[in-house]
Amino acid sequence: MTTTGKSLRSAKKTSRNTNKYRIRRATRSTLIYAFLLLLCVIIILPVGWMFAVALKPDRFPVFTIPPQWFPIEHWEWNNFIRLLTAPNRPFLRYTINTMIIVLGNIFGTIISCSLVGFAFARLKFRGRDFLFTVLIINMLIPWQVLMIPQFLMFHKIGWYGTYLPLILPSFLGNAFYILLIRQYMLTLPKELEDAARIDGCN
Repeated sequence: MTTTGKSLRSAKKTSRNTNKYRIRRATRSTLIYAFLLLLCVIIILPVGWMFAVALKPDRFPVFTIPPQWFPIEHWEWNNFIRLLTAPNRPFLRYTINTMIIVLGNIFGTIISCSLVGFAFARLKFRGRDFLFTVLIINMLIPWQVLMIPQFLMFHKIGWYGTYLPLILPSFLGNAFYILLIRQYMLTLPKELEDAARIDGCN
């Protein structure tokens, strides 16, 4: 009887401790999610205000007390159409230009920097360390020093006013990105390349 009573008391104590732990864990989780929800509201608030202001008609007061989150009279969806089709402010053309330049730079940087970074990390050839040192020294040259000479060069060869000066240099590599890719490739084990060669990869 004594042993059975002790076992029952121990089981009840364990059950109470388990319940207390679950309550503490649930309370902790609730507080964490409430804090994260508050942060989400704070982050989304400016975006919601921007969207609400964009839907308001012309000459409608934006800053009012109390603030009006949504238009009272009607929703002016035509504001977005006017923004994209206005002849004096061709924002659609600006967006297309940005996409062309960004995608071109991403494509050129990935191709050129990955090839050079792989060569510095894996291939063994004469002068590799010297060329890599020259590459690192090239990073010490400020961009402001090269800005005017590059502009004059592109202007003389007739590229001024085109996409080429903004896209073509990315195909010639970037010292910083080459360094990053080279350091990353050094972390990859060479056994992976040996296994790939055995499997027929070339």
